[in-house]
Amino acid sequence: MGRFITGTVKIFAGIGLLALLALAVFSPTWAARTEDVKVKTFTPLPTAGPTAEPEPTPAPAAPSTATPEPTATPEPTPTPEPTPQTYTISMVGDCTLASYPKIRHWDTAIENVINGDFSYPFANTADIFSADDLTIVNLECSISDQQAWSGSTFSFLAPSAYTEILKRGSVEVATTANNHAMDFGQDVYNDTGANLDAAGIAHCGDGEGTLVTTESGLVVGVYATYNGHYPVADTVAQGVRDLKNRGAEVVVVVAHWGDEASYYANANQKQVAHAAVDAGANIVVGCGPHRLQPYEIYNSGVIFYSTANFVFGGNTAPADFDTVIAQVVFERSPDGTLMLKDARALPCSISSREDINDYKPTLYEPGTEAYDRAMKKVDGSYTGANDVIDYSFMHPEG
Repeated sequence: MGRFITGTVKIFAGIGLLALLALAVFSPTWAARTEDVKVKTFTPLPTAGPTAEPEPTPAPAAPSTATPEPTATPEPTPTPEPTPQTYTISMVGDCTLASYPKIRHWDTAIENVINGDFSYPFANTADIFSADDLTIVNLECSISDQQAWSGSTFSFLAPSAYTEILKRGSVEVATTANNHAMDFGQDVYNDTGANLDAAGIAHCGDGEGTLVTTESGLVVGVYATYNGHYPVADTVAQGVRDLKNRGAEVVVVVAHWGDEASYYANANQKQVAHAAVDAGANIVVGCGPHRLQPYEIYNSGVIFYSTANFVFGGNTAPADFDTVIAQVVFERSPDGTLMLKDARALPCSISSREDINDYKPTLYEPGTEAYDRAMKKVDGSYTGANDVIDYSFMHPEG
């Protein structure tokens, strides 16, 4: 009996052990280890959360019994001090808007280079002139559609449409006192003036003065003189006084004078310039030598003895390309007093190319050899010899 019981216990124990083993084998915890479970994740769309219970409305606060701060009285806005007004006058030398007859058919002649583009000649300087209050040039050519002939080898006749070149260059005044003004006679000279009038460009000839009021309100008197390259000091001085008496606040004398191809002012230039300033001129600006000459501060005036050529159709390849834009700045104080504030020269080439004259004046870059060379001619430190212009090529038969 004891053996039967013992055997039975062993059988049930074996059955129990087998049951536990089967449970362990088929259990999910064992069958899937955590490192083998791969869960695909999703970014859930935003959903509205549960509606929050409204906060109870707080009871209104009891009115304050504190004494309110006094309202500060605002400081009065100070009246701005009136600012001075400035005026800038720009001046350049000879503008010859035509070639002479012998070369008019050349591709390099000014008429053929411009080819109807009236903005072309002043394209690189128009911004300067449009920003100033007044721009003055010496017009060394006739502008007329009249048929005319000249006995001079160097004679310059541009069509009336060429006044548009000056307009697009922001030129307001053109003086006509020079040795080419009468190349085609009195009728063409008069027609030149009529064409300038039609274009709205003020002008004056030898021994004449004109008054111009700038858009900014400055009254400028311009007096022109030539007299065969040798103006008369007393005549110029009287012309200055006449403009002052007519109401000019600023007087500019434009003189076509001096020795051709010379870098230095002669005695006549200095005498006339000083007499003009002594008579009340604020600026004297010269042209005619086709070369730059020094400027001078004399008493209360500024003298530019020669600003050379500018838009210059008279030569396709001149020996000297240097020129400047001369500028003088005036300042009117709040009490109306007008004073000369600044004078400067902006060095340029008459061409945008170095090899040939393309009739498009272009500023030199500061610090370049060309810039420094032009400035030396203006500031008086240049010591080079005068040029000699040889015209023998014009008459090879001689």
